[in-house]
Amino acid sequence: MKFFRKFLNQIMILKHQRFKYSNQKLIHEKKILDDAHFIRNIGILAHIDAGKTTTTERMLFFSGSITHMGEVHHGNTVTDFMAQERERGITITSAFVTLNWGKHKINLLDTPGHIDFTMEVEQTLNVMDGAVVILDATAGVEAQTITVWKQADRYNVPRVIYVNKMDRPTAEFFRCRDSIIQNFKVTPLVIQIPVYDNSKNFKGVVDLLNLVKYEWDSSSFNFTQTQLNPQNGKLWENSVQARKNLVEVLADLDDSIAEKIIMDEKQLEMLSSSVLRDSIQKITIEQKGFPIVCGSSYKNIGVQCLMDTIVNYLPSPLSSKSKDLINYFEKSMTAKAFKVRHDHYKGPITFLRIYSGELFKGQKMYNARTKKTENCEKLFVAYADDYNEVQKIKMGNIAAVTGLKDTVTGDFITSSSSVYSSLKDTLKGNEKENVINCLTSGRMVPDPVFFCSVEAPSPSYETALDKALKELEKEDPSLKITTNNETKQTKKSLVSIDKSPECIENTSKIYPRQFGAIKAGVEIALTYGPKLFYPVINTKAKIHFLEIGRGTPDTLITSATIKCIKKLLQNSGTKLLEPIMLVEIITPESTVDAIFNDLGKRRADIYSPESRDLDIIIRALVPLSELLGYAKNLRIITSGKGAFTMELKYYKEMDPEEEAKAVKYVTGF
Repeated sequence: MKFFRKFLNQIMILKHQRFKYSNQKLIHEKKILDDAHFIRNIGILAHIDAGKTTTTERMLFFSGSITHMGEVHHGNTVTDFMAQERERGITITSAFVTLNWGKHKINLLDTPGHIDFTMEVEQTLNVMDGAVVILDATAGVEAQTITVWKQADRYNVPRVIYVNKMDRPTAEFFRCRDSIIQNFKVTPLVIQIPVYDNSKNFKGVVDLLNLVKYEWDSSSFNFTQTQLNPQNGKLWENSVQARKNLVEVLADLDDSIAEKIIMDEKQLEMLSSSVLRDSIQKITIEQKGFPIVCGSSYKNIGVQCLMDTIVNYLPSPLSSKSKDLINYFEKSMTAKAFKVRHDHYKGPITFLRIYSGELFKGQKMYNARTKKTENCEKLFVAYADDYNEVQKIKMGNIAAVTGLKDTVTGDFITSSSSVYSSLKDTLKGNEKENVINCLTSGRMVPDPVFFCSVEAPSPSYETALDKALKELEKEDPSLKITTNNETKQTKKSLVSIDKSPECIENTSKIYPRQFGAIKAGVEIALTYGPKLFYPVINTKAKIHFLEIGRGTPDTLITSATIKCIKKLLQNSGTKLLEPIMLVEIITPESTVDAIFNDLGKRRADIYSPESRDLDIIIRALVPLSELLGYAKNLRIITSGKGAFTMELKYYKEMDPEEEAKAVKYVTGF
């Protein structure tokens, strides 16, 4: 028992030491502050295996939100709660957690880094005020890093950059900085530099604003802070020079800093940390520059400084891209749905970003898309897969709501229809444009490139399958599901119908109801084309003539249209098209020849390779059918050092030989 008490006391002492960070006077507070000035809504973005989940776990631990750190390889982290995530060691779905850092509240979304789950990132960035982009210090900017950076650009999300894994022997902080400049064409703001011991082991960082060294003890979670002075020799010289470089960069981006230096050149060295901090925050929010810090999350180095960077430089809800919306709606509740998750007991749980006002349990909510009013049955604060029921949630926060049966990702919610309808009558000019953009900005859903048919094993399972597919479609906006009433298979097509200009007189007497029946027939005929029943695209139908008897039902008009379209398609002939993907591969130079040989076997059209730092960039156009299982094959060829991304470029007509192979593959003969 004495040993247990002693052990418990040691834990409590250690826990107390974790919270102490005297330079910023950060004190852990159990009380969650509702003041929107102190809220930070952020996402964690990175290439796969850069350390997103590990960093999130350390942030939860050092903020006091958890008492034990999980590890990805142990399958016990807070945000990777799905069985598939823990089994595979990767993040599949975005997970939401809340932590307190000093007087600030950080609402954090850990997003997937794998290209297959990029839609999760898209949904998250739509409602986030800021983001942390994590780089692997040994690799710099990687393929998926570029993808998530472009996504953040699309949603105007301010970012800070965290160079992780600085403990690795091949880690290069300044090479990562150069990689950022080269790939993103942006200005990184170096506000820290790494500190090494005599054995070249990464031990901590120097805060350039205050010229303070933070050094971590490898045997514990403790760190020491030392005010640098000329007696620190080379470290002092490097830090002073790095601070001067930072001030010069700020002067190029911030006129107020430039004016101070022009008035007095000594200000280059004498500007206070508070002045620099204000300038960096302004530049970050305006996305003219991006603060860059470093650390090693797995070794518990630099995570506290990263959290300082988040609260110091990323915007609050009151200074973010949604500030015009907040100013307009004031106390009226407005929110946007950014995620739907189905719970076996609670039903659909809709995640809402609350922009203004307060959301109460039992409140009526108006959906601007469906023009329907729904009821907030229960209100929760989510913590990964746990839900804490509350009575109300204030502006700037994230809410989890049950009872919204018709709400999907991207929907805008208000407290009443009158609040929404008054928008167009009262706002004018740029203010109206900014607010409407915030309300209507949905996620960019990529066109599907994979199609499959799903059938219930027996009629008794059809209802359950139907329900499951509808739930999946609400959760994932990139999943498009349609049902063929005859085959119960999934298909998709789009069609436009024009009236022939030279036959306007013949078609002027077609009633709207009859025109709708014709359109339905054209859509059905093109959805299930003559070749393998695949959809027919790039087609426009023109109506030249319609003659029907009195009282002809619409179903007969639709049926006649289907037969007419099918006959036209059979006479004119159709060609199979296959999706062509633009593939970008990042690999060491030693594996380039092997990759070229492999791509040649996949009918690839290869562009000239480019050099990027120590790697080679290979771009190629490859048929999608040749890329099934390519990720595994690339890992084998490159010994795990290569990575790739792909996006749909266009559809290409197949040659007769490849078309015959495709037909045989599908039909079996």
